Amino acid sequence: ERLSPSGFAKTIAIALLPDERPITSGLEVQAGQLTARLGADEDRLEWESTLKPANAFTLRAAPGFNLAEVWKIDASSRFETFYKGIPQVFGEPGDQAVFLPFPGEALEVRVNLPKPIAGLDWAIESSRLVLKPGDERMAGVLTLALRSLSAQIQAVEFPKDTRIRALKIGGQAEPADWRDGKLFLQLKPGRQEVVIEFETPIPLALVTQAPNITLGASSVNARVTMAIPYSRWPLFSFGPVVGPAVLIWGLLAFLAVVAWGLSRYQPGTAFRLRYWEWLALLAPLCALQAWQALEVVIAVLALQGRERVEAQNLRPWTFNLLQLVLGILALFFLVAMIAGVKRGLLGVPDMMVAGGGSSNWQWIWYQDRQGMDYVSAGMVSLPMWVWKGLMLVWSFWIASRLIVWGKLAWAAASRGGMWRIETPTKS
Repeated sequence: ERLSPSGFAKTIAIALLPDERPITSGLEVQAGQLTARLGADEDRLEWESTLKPANAFTLRAAPGFNLAEVWKIDASSRFETFYKGIPQVFGEPGDQAVFLPFPGEALEVRVNLPKPIAGLDWAIESSRLVLKPGDERMAGVLTLALRSLSAQIQAVEFPKDTRIRALKIGGQAEPADWRDGKLFLQLKPGRQEVVIEFETPIPLALVTQAPNITLGASSVNARVTMAIPYSRWPLFSFGPVVGPAVLIWGLLAFLAVVAWGLSRYQPGTAFRLRYWEWLALLAPLCALQAWQALEVVIAVLALQGRERVEAQNLRPWTFNLLQLVLGILALFFLVAMIAGVKRGLLGVPDMMVAGGGSSNWQWIWYQDRQGMDYVSAGMVSLPMWVWKGLMLVWSFWIASRLIVWGKLAWAAASRGGMWRIETPTKS
């Protein structure tokens, strides 16, 4: 590129690199030098050359001051490139390197091709296993997002009694090559998604676990999603750390401590609940509607505290207001009990499942890295009729205890009278 004023022709000799061969036509090359000719109206001359493949070469700036050189090296990311000599003035590792040499300065460039590491020529970038347990069989869909360097055949191993319902590779339906518990996949070069629909004879039981699936390679970003049927009462989960957590057991442990404290501190004398009565009263309510348990505690403590109130020391309007508040709390107590019985017999428990995007009826596990065996996850559950039976027993127990507690609560609320009418005094 001309830096001097234009308007006159210019000829300059430029030294070529060893083994450099210009391939642009119309150039004059002699004795390792290229004669660059710029016309009066030309400010720029470009050419292309080839170099003999080598691991290292040296760039050396011309000794004279009539030529200012700029070296730009655009190295492929496949190579490790090392520079020795003048410092780099622009660019970052992996980008185009720029050097501004002074006359006579040299730059040694060394290029290394990293040695390949032995490994697979295909990789699984993410996977998801969706399971729908049934009474006799478990339906599932395995989705693999993978990348292959070549056309090849890979096998995914399932339990031997598994039945393959459908297979899609790259969105196209493919025939299932199922032999001896292995499904053979015809992979194509590039990225593709493999969807496998299957059924396996794993029935619902106390412990329900995902089927044993073996992939042809280790993988990352593995997920397991299990749809919990409404016919089961899920109790616990097991699997990767990032997954569902049944929080109701922590709440019940806290409730056991609260019930112990309530049994120790009760303001009433006749109307008192023992520890196991507090626990049996509040535990089912927490599994249905936790806020109803708070209503019950407030109502019982208020009725117990009524025993200590000396009615004759209160003004009539104060006493009547107290009785009105107690009546409202007693009504809330009865509504909470009726709603608890109804939800217990007709509804389902709220096990407070959270974690990994899970809910009560859909549990999701996540594993960032896994080996060839697909991540194992599952649940511990009971039939829902067990919960219904416990709620039926609890309902009968509540009905029997309400008769006893109702008498004690009435005696506490009527101590000193139920309602007072202020009589005007005669002057």
